[in-house]
Amino acid sequence: MLADPPWASVRAEIAAMVEAERVVLPAAVTGPELVLRTFAHLPSIGSATERRLWALGIVDWDAFLQAPHIDGLGAERKATCDAMLGRLRDQVRGGDVGAVVRAFPRSLWWRIWRLLAPDAAYLDIETTGLHRGAEVTVVGVLFRGRYRSLVAGVDLDRAHLSDALERASLLVTFNGAQFDLPVLEQAFPRALPRLPHLDLRFLARAAGLRGGLKVVERSLGLARPKEVGQMSGAQAVYLWRTFLRTGTRRSLELLLRYNREDVVNLPIITALLERRAAAACGMPDGDGDGAPFRQMLL
Repeated sequence: MLADPPWASVRAEIAAMVEAERVVLPAAVTGPELVLRTFAHLPSIGSATERRLWALGIVDWDAFLQAPHIDGLGAERKATCDAMLGRLRDQVRGGDVGAVVRAFPRSLWWRIWRLLAPDAAYLDIETTGLHRGAEVTVVGVLFRGRYRSLVAGVDLDRAHLSDALERASLLVTFNGAQFDLPVLEQAFPRALPRLPHLDLRFLARAAGLRGGLKVVERSLGLARPKEVGQMSGAQAVYLWRTFLRTGTRRSLELLLRYNREDVVNLPIITALLERRAAAACGMPDGDGDGAPFRQMLL
């Protein structure tokens, strides 16, 4: 178990340091555009057929439904797809986002992100080591424009973690499927709500990028503040250990700053990777150059 933190007698001071912080998100990242351009969830339609539909000018669901026939699709197959698309379009217009989640395979959930963006939660954790058996020291969550850090010994427990995520519609992480979520489930069983999960590590691959979070950030032209710009996960572990050993407030502040940068960059990374992945699969572009996503006021 984690040792009792040295700030136990001054928890109010630490709680003030990690209280929810406002982060202004760009308004341009919401909407169903990519969902309505998607056909790969339909029966017998894969990525190649989807590309062919776009090339034929069938760029969205309305165009598909309005076409009396489509080369390469038999009448029966077209009727089946029409019924599915018409029903799903009505559900999207009616605000039934869950219907889209259920209809789309996990590999296409990145196209749902804009639809769920207003209530998406972005999460990253810090631990006592870089393995699944490590104990959790900090959980950072960005939700509805507020960054909140939960710290071991202060407010990191099952109840607070559940509260931080209970109103979210989508969970976004980087490598969370392999690390963050299994570690959290082990530490706080059943605290995580059952949500669609978008792991940006896999979206980065679809966008043609490899490497960890910091490598991907640099590939996308994102820079961190100098004080944490060169920090790694191993150094975050060291900062926590230093804080426990010495009680140095600066060590905790740097750790929280590092976690904050991990978390608040995730919406920007998602938007930029989404555009790259859309271009890589040949999706028609109707959104300009994506510059608004770089203009977050942090």
